[in-house]
Amino acid sequence: MALPFGVFGEQSEEAANSRPLKDISEMTVIRQGGSNLIPPRGETPSQRSRIARYCAVCRSLAPRDPSSGRGRAMGLSEDFSCKSECGIDPASDREYCSRTGIRTISIVESIAMLDLDSLLRNGFFPKELPPTFQTASFADYVGQQGGLAFKGGNAPISRPAVHNLGRSGQVRRNLKICNPFNQYELAEILVIGADEIQKHLDSGTLSASCPIADSFGRRALVPKHIGNDLPLLRAETRAVGRHLLRADIARFYHTIYTHSVPWALHGKSWAKANRTGGIGNELDRALRNAQDGQTLGIPVGPDTSLVIAEIIATAVDIRLPSGIRGFRYIDDYEFVFPATSAAEQALVNLEESLAEYELALNPLNTVISPLPQALDRDWITDIREYELNERDVDQRSLFRYFNHVFRLAGQWPFESVIAYAVGRLRTASVEQEVWPHYQNLLFQCCTAEPTSLPTVVGQLYRHSKYGVSPRLKDVVNNIVTTHGPLGHASEVAWAIWTAIWFEQDLTKEAAQAIEKIDDPFVWLLALDARDRGRISFDDLSFLKTRLATGELYDRNWLLAYEAPLRGWYGDGKPVASDSNFGPLLAKGVFFYNPKPPMPVAYLVDVSGYGDLTDLTLDRDVNPDF
Repeated sequence: MALPFGVFGEQSEEAANSRPLKDISEMTVIRQGGSNLIPPRGETPSQRSRIARYCAVCRSLAPRDPSSGRGRAMGLSEDFSCKSECGIDPASDREYCSRTGIRTISIVESIAMLDLDSLLRNGFFPKELPPTFQTASFADYVGQQGGLAFKGGNAPISRPAVHNLGRSGQVRRNLKICNPFNQYELAEILVIGADEIQKHLDSGTLSASCPIADSFGRRALVPKHIGNDLPLLRAETRAVGRHLLRADIARFYHTIYTHSVPWALHGKSWAKANRTGGIGNELDRALRNAQDGQTLGIPVGPDTSLVIAEIIATAVDIRLPSGIRGFRYIDDYEFVFPATSAAEQALVNLEESLAEYELALNPLNTVISPLPQALDRDWITDIREYELNERDVDQRSLFRYFNHVFRLAGQWPFESVIAYAVGRLRTASVEQEVWPHYQNLLFQCCTAEPTSLPTVVGQLYRHSKYGVSPRLKDVVNNIVTTHGPLGHASEVAWAIWTAIWFEQDLTKEAAQAIEKIDDPFVWLLALDARDRGRISFDDLSFLKTRLATGELYDRNWLLAYEAPLRGWYGDGKPVASDSNFGPLLAKGVFFYNPKPPMPVAYLVDVSGYGDLTDLTLDRDVNPDF
């Protein structure tokens, strides 16, 4: 496979990897998750199992930000340029990336050096939560202790916290956040077995979603391809095909049989004969212990599940006939064939292979179609290619853009049209006279589609020098009172967090709506808002049952630990006396930071690098198409 973007001209990956790095003894090393991203002097890129950001011409490592000791969110210091590092003028070199100033390249796409610190720091809590929920303190504690030990040797059996996540249309998803000790155990097993797991993943040839380290440092692991890559993969795959088989696995994460993990890694015969021992059996046990002993499903949200899902899916891929043309992206398959009969036979083979691991296809999304077919959804192409100067958006172009977006949203009511369109504007800047109109449009977007609220919050923050409209109070209260009675936790959580950050009061009606939700993330935010005087509750005695001693290993573990730690509610004595949580409490380990630096996890700073929207926006787009 050739490296992308012509970073090494027309060389193959093997030729490029055989070329030694330039002397980097005087360069600053970026540290991400506590591990060096470059090898010792003399090693070639083929010996690296990380992703770093290099100058596209000379491959100099981007310097770190001296004020933080780490790379910036984009892995760069503001003054980085190829010219300042190696003297080559980017404007005169064809291989230089004119859009970004540098190129992110994956030298070796590997998890063989999984980082426990990164998995706990960046890969534990789901990315969809407000940024006030953090696990860096826990990761620091584990590092200081040199690991964790448990009575009996294994993490205790527990139930994960559940957070109801809103998605466009009427379909919702339950995120599951494991007890920290179970999540630690899962991550540790993956780190210990990384070499064996990598060997298994390398044996498959169809995956476009194999986990790799996140070069942006936002997560521990991400799929090696993002949504924006899929049209390119489709074009390459379909070049010589006449018929397309498209299918996906029905409720993939929710239906994974934990016993099938050792089947996938070691073979079903070996696994049935050896119920203990081996990385697969250890993962099976840890998954069951993290989910109250259940064997059906894996947690949706943590990065560890991305690896476990790929283990199963790769085993399915290996059973398919060799030479099949196409790719799999997580649980979505796209294969091309010269004739319909070949596609029908492949469908039979795929169903048989999935059945070996107790999985099945979703019949509603399984179809054989003649080629050519569209490479991407029409609305995504329309929004992505819409001509708009994000650096200076005037009122006329702003209204024209949203008029177009709202028309598309009407045509595609069950797609993330509005959230995607607002996401495209995450780098937009408007002048003060345009700001009131922009706010009104943003408020309309998050009211109609609350999944766009995180990006709207980012825009409010970026333009905070112009002030925030008093209408924001009505917007957040409307979202809470509308979605609270329905149990829509993610919408309510983000609305409360927006009210906290922008100092907006929540009404009595909003408080009554929040009381109807049994969600630890919502309630930590509500208690924080109460502590700041932004909301009041008539009676919180019903929370006592959620903070009982047994809840430390049940669905409300986060609330039962964090609320007493903060002094917001409950007695800390049961926490202090617990053999696992007690030491965390004594060290002040926290999972909720009331004062994060920004109201969103990250902002795209395009200062000096051109438009980076395409590099980040499509990472979060559902690839189903």
